[in-house]
Amino acid sequence: FQQVMVIELTGTGISPVLTVDMELIEFGDVRLGENSTLELTITNTGDANLIINDISTNNEFFTVQFENEIILDPESSRSIQIIFAPQEIQEYFGELHINSNAPFNGEMTIELSGAGISRELVMPLNQGWDLVSININPGDEFYDEEDNRGPDPILMMEQFRIDEDNHNLEMLKDEDGRFYSPEFNFNNISYWNILKGYQIKVREGAEGTWAGEVIPSDQEFWLDENWNMVAYLPMFEL
Repeated sequence: FQQVMVIELTGTGISPVLTVDMELIEFGDVRLGENSTLELTITNTGDANLIINDISTNNEFFTVQFENEIILDPESSRSIQIIFAPQEIQEYFGELHINSNAPFNGEMTIELSGAGISRELVMPLNQGWDLVSININPGDEFYDEEDNRGPDPILMMEQFRIDEDNHNLEMLKDEDGRFYSPEFNFNNISYWNILKGYQIKVREGAEGTWAGEVIPSDQEFWLDENWNMVAYLPMFEL
């Protein structure tokens, strides 16, 4: 005869518990040169102080604003900001790592995702002459298939066409005096040098829109002897 004894042990442990309000952080589409910020809320649902000693990402295009150790009392919360700043037209993936003294999930990983899309440049033009430049590299639709040195000037100006016989553009002129005139169906500007400035004359005030990759503000460019008209690349007014 064998006797079996069952012993049930019960009790409550005192420990912190780390919980978050998002298991996956998705930024969606963000234009190049801009950034998107999302907030992640961290809560201590345990019954002891939660100590968060590090929050970091494994992808430089996702950054987190974390400097000092965070201590959360039981049932208290703290929000942290995660910033996504794409540099190229592509999808981005990363991980957010949270290290704490929580006994069961002291090392938590949250997936990050986002996509960089082309930046839109809007250029207002006054009636008459304007001195302009662009700080993006326009998409392939503005390039001539036979010349990839820069966008095609005619394609760049086509959005100002009124109809088949009329064009709001009177003249596009570069620093060397070469020009494009729709009225006379003449163009001797081989390509639009995106690092140069141009003069545009329109019959009526208008607004041009192009989309493309941002040109870095520290981009090197060549200066010819004597005068140059060069592009202004930063995205803030000076």
